[in-house]
Amino acid sequence: LRQDAARRDFTINAMAYAPGQGLQDFFGGQADLAQGTIRAVGRAETRFHEDALRILRCARFASELGFRVDEATLRAGEELAGEAAAVSRERITAEWEKYLAGHHFAGTLELLPLWEGVFPGLGQLPASWKAALCRAPSPESRALLLASGLWEVRHGSAPGGAEDWAGAIRELCAPLRLSGNRERLFREAAGCLALPPAESF
Repeated sequence: LRQDAARRDFTINAMAYAPGQGLQDFFGGQADLAQGTIRAVGRAETRFHEDALRILRCARFASELGFRVDEATLRAGEELAGEAAAVSRERITAEWEKYLAGHHFAGTLELLPLWEGVFPGLGQLPASWKAALCRAPSPESRALLLASGLWEVRHGSAPGGAEDWAGAIRELCAPLRLSGNRERLFREAAGCLALPPAESF
């Protein structure tokens, strides 16, 4: 059981319970749960090398639960963020959509560098975009803001017309596996945004 727990991603996911035997917690999961901390089991670098999706799960758990990512875990995730590019698009999309839908999303913007391997440039999002993201009321509006902010980082200015917005949506959707309807929704919504996006939202 200890060997199995040692291969789990985070301490809060490395506990086990059996009736009559109680809770088995080898790596301080109870304490981290009580403190709202996401901490890798053992060396974070080792856990992330085993499965780079865990880097993205840090951000997703923080967004859903309102937990903070342990400093050593966050540092390792930022250093190895590029490895997440090799994860399947289906798995990336599942984590991305849960991250955007998290009730604590606005408090996780410092975790955007964890997505650098999937969306190069996202970690350099300007402060003005982060302020707008804090006010975005839905996962879809957050996605559109991130698309436009990413476009500004990569191209030097916010998307200004239909052609720019179409490009921004293409760049955001490229690493994802979205349904045709969902991608069409983003394209149609983006086509309506002719004003500077931080103000128009």
